[in-house]
Amino acid sequence: MIHALLAAAGIGAFALSHPGLFSGSGIPLIAWIQYVPVLSLVARSRWRHVWLWGGAYGTGSFALYAFWMFRSHFIGFIVVICSYFFFYALLFLALKSTTVFFPRQWTLVAWLLIVSAEYIRTIGFLGFHYGVTGYTQWQFPRLISVSRITGVWGVSALVILCSVLVFRIGGSLYRAVADFSEQRFRQPFSDSAHGRCPETRWWHRAARSGKTVAREQGALLALCALFVGAVWYAGRIPYQSDEFPAVRVAAIQNNADPWLGGLSAYHADVATLMEVTDRALAADTAIRLVAWPETAVVPSVLLHYANRHDRGRFELVRQLLEYIDQKDAVFVIGNDHAELDRDGRRTDYNSALVFTPRVNTVPPHPDRYTKQHLVPFTEYFPFPERFPWLYRKLRLGNTHLWTPGHECTVFHAAGLHFATPICFEDTFGDDMRRMVLNGARAFINLSNDAWSKSRACQNQHVAMAVFRSVENGVPTVRSTASGETCIIAPDGRIIERLPPFVAGSVIGDIPALPADMRLTFYTRRGDWFPHLCMLIIGVLGCGRGIAALVRKKRIR
Repeated sequence: MIHALLAAAGIGAFALSHPGLFSGSGIPLIAWIQYVPVLSLVARSRWRHVWLWGGAYGTGSFALYAFWMFRSHFIGFIVVICSYFFFYALLFLALKSTTVFFPRQWTLVAWLLIVSAEYIRTIGFLGFHYGVTGYTQWQFPRLISVSRITGVWGVSALVILCSVLVFRIGGSLYRAVADFSEQRFRQPFSDSAHGRCPETRWWHRAARSGKTVAREQGALLALCALFVGAVWYAGRIPYQSDEFPAVRVAAIQNNADPWLGGLSAYHADVATLMEVTDRALAADTAIRLVAWPETAVVPSVLLHYANRHDRGRFELVRQLLEYIDQKDAVFVIGNDHAELDRDGRRTDYNSALVFTPRVNTVPPHPDRYTKQHLVPFTEYFPFPERFPWLYRKLRLGNTHLWTPGHECTVFHAAGLHFATPICFEDTFGDDMRRMVLNGARAFINLSNDAWSKSRACQNQHVAMAVFRSVENGVPTVRSTASGETCIIAPDGRIIERLPPFVAGSVIGDIPALPADMRLTFYTRRGDWFPHLCMLIIGVLGCGRGIAALVRKKRIR
């Protein structure tokens, strides 16, 4: 029974700390003790059961966290919860093994292992950044400033370290009280008969027990002090945003899922985008850049302008281009770009098109970026020949399969050097820092989370976008179909924000950072922190293995 309660407590803490089913913005304080029931469950479980509890924890946590996937992308939802069943089953087995190989330092090693595991589950084809512990603190710019040095992993490490420290100190107090109770109430007469005081015997046992954990607790406290010092130091590093001229931008939110309906719906969506844009430009004539959401325009602009067989789509594209050409601001729009090969076979790309009026608009020759990091199973499936049945099911389901791009394009327009990460891409720190290394000094993110019909999903996404700005020290402009459309300062503050599920615009200034700006440590070094954690685990494991071999030789 106690194991089930601990598992439920761990699942509940995970779900409550993040934006999710129970809280639209999350309860960040809970994250600081989130892993206490997890460590207790691992410590109490037997070897033959611990992996099952791990699988149950992973499945339950992500089922509550990513509940919005159930009604929108059922196949993706099943893939996520199944993959995390196996992932956390292995993690719990690894945590259990640390109690054997590192009996005196196992919580310290467990901390390194959990931080490393959070990083490992974000890499590869199934990499999924949603649910990383550090993102729970997205509303505290001063705290997350350490991300400029360590990335989000430093924030995760600090929050998880608090759980480990609470568990370790709480466990020591529990054992001390249990020893005292046992000696006080179960053996008072036998101790008195031999002339021993129960309190004295308990005191000596507690002292011996304290010596075995004092070093580990000291190390944990020293690590806490180190991280607090890093947060203080990172918070004192000045941002460069105030030193450079500002550029006025407008991010448009049309509150519509562009993939619902046919040609008439596409016309209605573009008409809404034009109407909202006109209101924004009329309210502020200083706007120099306008951003529309991901696939805001579904018909391929370049394909239907060149091939006019579908008159309805051509007319929509023609009206759009004429509208943009009459404005004075640069337009960044999301488009389902398509190309035909010599045999007439069509290839689709999820793209961002950048138009400068009276320069590359009519006829259209926009600068273009193609989304590189596509969502597994809903936007991209690399094994159509190996699993044809699954590929056919995906094609028939609620998916839009695209071909990934391979070039990290940086645009130079409206006085800005900017990249246009599309939706899922801004959840990956390493992808975004490569854009900055390539010359981007601002992110114009185009997203569509309207399909989720969930404010929690949108807050989970914007939480990660906040970290991308802090990690790289650059501003972010988010234009989304239904939320969260906002402007994020380089220090992680959301300076302008539009409520979800309404049509409107966000207007604000972002700094025009120069190409020779000073890059953050994270931008230059990437995910060095989790790599260091994995290296330490490897060194400790090798050291323990060598020590065991030496002892065996001495015994022989």
